[in-house]
This record gives sequence, C-alpha cells and structure tokens, in this order.
Amino acid sequence: MKNPSKNASRPQNRERELRTELARKIASFAGSAEKLITTNIPGLMLSRRTAPTAPTSVAFEPSLAVVAQGRTRIDLGRTAFIFDQSRFLLTSLDLPVISQVIEARKEAPYLGFLLKLEMPVVRELLSREEIQAPEAPSDSPAMATGETTAELLDACCRLVDLLDTPQHIPFLSGTR
Repeated sequence: MKNPSKNASRPQNRERELRTELARKIASFAGSAEKLITTNIPGLMLSRRTAPTAPTSVAFEPSLAVVAQGRTRIDLGRTAFIFDQSRFLLTSLDLPVISQVIEARKEAPYLGFLLKLEMPVVRELLSREEIQAPEAPSDSPAMATGETTAELLDACCRLVDLLDTPQHIPFLSGTR
C-alpha cells in the first residue's frame, strides 16, 4: 500500500523547488539592484529589496505578480491584499493602490516577478478556451489573490529563462 502522506508531499516539494529556482533566477538577474527592474521581455519586471519599503502610491496596470521570496501588501481603498510565496496577485484594470514590501531582509531579500498583461490578448485567449470560472460579484475590486501552484511557478521560471536567450524573446510578440 502506498503511503498517502508521501504522495501528498510531492506537489509541495515541487512547489518549494520551483519557488527556490525562481528566487535564484530573479536574484541572479537582479544582482544587487534595489528596485523594480525592467527586462528585455516586454511587460516582465523583476524586483529585489533587502528591507521593507515605505507605503508608496502607484498605479497597478493589469498584471500578474508572483513573489518568490518575501511578502507584499497592496491597499486598494479599504481592501488590503497581502501576498507572499504561497499567493499571487492578479490585477485586471488600471488601479491606484498603495504598495509596500513588508517582509525583506539582507539575508533573504524580497524577490518578485511582475508580468503586465495585455487585456485584448487575454480576452482573445479566454474566448478560444472553455474555462469554467465562478461569476465574480458585481462589487469585485478587479484585483484578487490566488494560490501559487507548481504550474504557475514553472511558467514563471520558463519566462525568466528566456532572459538567457534574448534571441528568442521576439517570438513572444510575433515580431522579429
């Protein structure tokens, strides 16, 4: 008989491995930079912080934010979104928010991945696929967190890997 707890730990181990890999890749690319770094991949930005930041007013564009290490707080009006290695943040509209890195240390810096989304492309992809999603309430804030899965972390790692082969980046946009 198979040990069910051993099988249950495999996905968690895979997520941990991928999170560590993503953190390593971001740290390698970011070096000692202490800011949001624009990459050669359109819409992809990486972030590294060695200390918590002060709350800052920013405009979040439609995007996917994944934390490889550390923790962030986003305030949208009276709603606070706290996300870390286990949760991602998805934004579907341009929104004015207060952003703050709340967990970062020199020994374990905050390492983040932000991918801006082109909403017309997202709508086109969604129209091609039959996706069963619950209806969002009418008072939904156009921002939500969700569970960071191994599949999402794997996709983030593969996208960051493209930074090592810049000749392949133009294939993302269909231009050469």
